[in-house]
Amino acid sequence: SAPDKNPENIRVEASEPNEMVMKWEPLKPLERNGPGLEYKVSWRQRGVETDWNEELVNKHSLRLRNVPTFVPYEIKVQAVNNLGSGPEPNVTIGYSGEDVPDAAPSGVSVEVVNSTLVKVFWFGIPRDRVRGHLRGYKVNWWKTKSMLDGKRHHPEKHFLTFVGDRNYGMIPGLDPFSEFRLTVSAFNSRGDGPESSPVVFETPEGVPEQPRFLRIMNFDKDSVTLSWGLPKKANGHLTGYILQYQIINETHEVGAVSDVSVANRSVLSWHLAGLSPSTKYKFYIKACTAKGCGKAATEEGLTL
Repeated sequence: SAPDKNPENIRVEASEPNEMVMKWEPLKPLERNGPGLEYKVSWRQRGVETDWNEELVNKHSLRLRNVPTFVPYEIKVQAVNNLGSGPEPNVTIGYSGEDVPDAAPSGVSVEVVNSTLVKVFWFGIPRDRVRGHLRGYKVNWWKTKSMLDGKRHHPEKHFLTFVGDRNYGMIPGLDPFSEFRLTVSAFNSRGDGPESSPVVFETPEGVPEQPRFLRIMNFDKDSVTLSWGLPKKANGHLTGYILQYQIINETHEVGAVSDVSVANRSVLSWHLAGLSPSTKYKFYIKACTAKGCGKAATEEGLTL
C-alpha cells in the first residue's frame, strides 16, 4: 500500500548566503508500506511564488542554490512509493541563508552621564537590511587622546554587545577627561554589518586616584614634616591637596579631624605645627580636581 504517513521534523538549515538545505526524518522501514520509497519535496517563496517547485529525492535532504538571501519559503515533504503517495503534507516555513547586515545604524548620539559612563542612542537598521534574524547591536569605542596632556593614544578598540532589537546602551569604565570615538553596528548570526560613521565625545574631569604614598619625613615634639606622591591618575587638572590629621590612641578613641588645604598643586610636602607632644596621630592626604577630591593615602606616627 501507499505510505500512510509523511516524514516529520522538517527543518531548514541555511548554511551559506543564497543557499538553503531542507532536511527531514526519514520514514522507518516498517512505515514504508511498500517498495520504491522516495520523497516528493515541494517548495515556493512565500508570498511571491504561487506555483510549487517539486523534486523527487531518495535521500533525506535537498540543497537549493542561488536562492535569494534570507527569504521565507513554504516547504512540504510527502512520502511516495511504487503503490502511491502518502497523505497531503503540512506546510513548514523556513528561511534561506543569512548574510551579514548591509546597513549601518543611523542617528548615533552620546549622552555623557559622568566622567566614566556614557549612554549611547541609535536608530536601528530597517528589517530588510538585516538579511537575517537580528541578534543585536555592537558599540565599538576607542580613546583618541587624553585632555590632560593632549597626548594621542594608540587606538585600542573596545566593544560591548546589546542583544535584541534595542536602540540604546550604557558604556561604563571610561577614562575621565578623555576624547573618544564611537561607532555602532548591527549583527546577525552571520556576523557584523558595517559600522556607523564615528561620533566624537569627551568625558569630563573626574576625581583623582589616591596619592601614591604619604610619608613622615621628620618628627618633632609639636610638629611634623610630611611628603606625598602624585596620584597615579589625576583624571583632570589637579587643583591641590587636602591634608587631614587626627589624634588616635590605643583605646580606639579618635580625635576630631583637622583639615589643611594645600591650594598649590605643585606642593608635595608640608610642615604641620601645633601638634601635642608624645601623641599618636593619623595623617591623610587627598588629591583634588575641580570635580572633587579622591581617596586618601594614610600614615600614622608619634610626636616626640
